[in-house]
Amino acid sequence: SFSSCSTMPTASGCPAGASALATSSVNGQGTATGGTGTLPAGTSFITATYSGNGSFNPGNIVITHTVTQAPTSLALSFSVNPAGFGQTVLLIATATSTTGAAPTGSVSFTDVTSGSVPLDSATLVGGQAGLPVSSLTLGSHTIQASYGGDGNFLGSAPAQAPVSIVAAATSATLSSSRNPSVYGQTVTLRAQVISLTGGTPTGNVTFLDGANALATVATDNAGFANFTANALSAGVHSLTVAFADPSQHFKATGSAPLTQTVTPAATRTEILSSANPWDPSKPTLQLIATVSGQFGGAVTGSVNFTDSSIGALGSANVVSGTATLPSGLLSNGLHTITATYVPDSNNLASSDGLRQLINPLGVSTPPISLTATVNLVHRGQMTTLQVTVSPQGVGPTPTGLVLLVEDDTVLGGAELTLNGSGQASLDIVADTLPIGEHTIMAVYEGDGNYAGVIAVVKVNRTPKPR
Repeated sequence: SFSSCSTMPTASGCPAGASALATSSVNGQGTATGGTGTLPAGTSFITATYSGNGSFNPGNIVITHTVTQAPTSLALSFSVNPAGFGQTVLLIATATSTTGAAPTGSVSFTDVTSGSVPLDSATLVGGQAGLPVSSLTLGSHTIQASYGGDGNFLGSAPAQAPVSIVAAATSATLSSSRNPSVYGQTVTLRAQVISLTGGTPTGNVTFLDGANALATVATDNAGFANFTANALSAGVHSLTVAFADPSQHFKATGSAPLTQTVTPAATRTEILSSANPWDPSKPTLQLIATVSGQFGGAVTGSVNFTDSSIGALGSANVVSGTATLPSGLLSNGLHTITATYVPDSNNLASSDGLRQLINPLGVSTPPISLTATVNLVHRGQMTTLQVTVSPQGVGPTPTGLVLLVEDDTVLGGAELTLNGSGQASLDIVADTLPIGEHTIMAVYEGDGNYAGVIAVVKVNRTPKPR
């Protein structure tokens, strides 16, 4: 049997513990061959021990054997070259020895492009050491790998090789928080920019509507950029984003078009007048229409004003959401005036009505009251609207007609006639009123002794209590 020891064996054996190399039979010429193991560098004490047989006694012999460190050489390569900015590059050092054994130990890597910037070290496994690096800046770099050897292998000359870092290729996508949307409605456009080689792109994203730039937004630390748009005109828009990196670490790119459909917004028109009732002692009567969009978008266009009895009164342009028209001279009495919004391309038409009283000059105005007998009123209940027009002083009791109106709706379907006490009433079933507050107007149209006058009451319709 053959064994090795790092120190001279004693009579009791190897103090440091022997390493068995091989066991071999003795041939007919008295020779045994074996122990073809790998010895460490340095001096080893080899013991050959003969076990003996019936004819020969056991015996052993110790010889010394010196192993020198094996010369090595080093080569350097890269997993990808050129590499995109932020891309992980594996620096690969390959160490070989003249004996064919794979060197062990570690290899250190340095960027020696300008000076000496240590990168890190890696352990040799099977003669190769790999170090992943993603921090190299743009441009050409000279990387050096150094191997200093270990107890069994001599160090080798450093190996150098160039690697190029170029701007990383990117791609961009664009999405919309709602599509289709309504004019004036808030839409969040979200761009995502990714690097095709690794890392997170930084730079600026320009949001485009066709060739028109909407906004430029910096990407966040995840490569996203958001823009809130609430002024896209009604119609079909081809939206894109363009990405650019001022530092040029990442290549410019653009997204595929996103088709965003914006529909016209519903509008609400409300008409009122500068005085109601009006008589010639007051400034010129102004008809005022306000138009608002469903989501607060800008409103332009015009408003046509018409009187149900005499026809068109005129039109006025909408400026900052308002159209104003001097009414001209209207006849005495009650006029039903309608304001009709003629929309622009971003908005839809709407209209509203006004009951306008025109009184003669110098006629007395009687006191008027409008009450509801039940208020709050809920499902299954009834409330009575009571109108009382009182005499002025010791004058005669008012006569004539009263109109009860909510918005453009005539309650009861027709005018009411005052009785001999100057009163009129109308029963309202709660089920005919939607839940909520209702503003009801009583319009007394006047008679030969009194001018017309208006009163208002608010009736609250509630759910039935449980």
